[in-house]
Amino acid sequence: MVQVGHNRRFDPGVAFARDFLRAEVGRLQSLTAWYHDSTYRYAMTDNLRPDPRVQPRRVTPRGRRQGRPRPLLPARHGSHLVDTARFLGGPIAGLRARRLDRFGAICWFVSLDFEDGTLGHLDLNIPVRGDFEEGFRVTGEHGGVSGRLPHPGSSSRARSKVSPPATASTAAL
Repeated sequence: MVQVGHNRRFDPGVAFARDFLRAEVGRLQSLTAWYHDSTYRYAMTDNLRPDPRVQPRRVTPRGRRQGRPRPLLPARHGSHLVDTARFLGGPIAGLRARRLDRFGAICWFVSLDFEDGTLGHLDLNIPVRGDFEEGFRVTGEHGGVSGRLPHPGSSSRARSKVSPPATASTAAL
């Protein structure tokens, strides 16, 4: 399997989660998604991907930065986080975002209001001093689904776990 652009909605595990939500869960209650990029990301990526082959006489466009891109750009990672939230939860009607910059790291907490009334929360931390983490948890009327997404440089797919639909004995809890 190849994931071009690492748009998570095309990952089979995320697509499964969306299909389960639509078919089994009913109305949604909440959606939480997170993306924690690691200070070790590029060392991990370098170990997972082969070295690129570079032409000796290549031409680089003017103004293009050389070397590794700055890893602290929330728009680069946040766009995929928002896309995953919209894919699983539906259209977003409004949001409130808070940002904190400390010790070379950026933390964004975003409160979401979906068009259908579902509440959401996004957590974007770049970089964390620890392992890469990305995932989601969605709860609803008859169950829920959670997922863990692999490092973008790996060839693994997301793992989704479903919560069983409510039964007559658990619906009143």
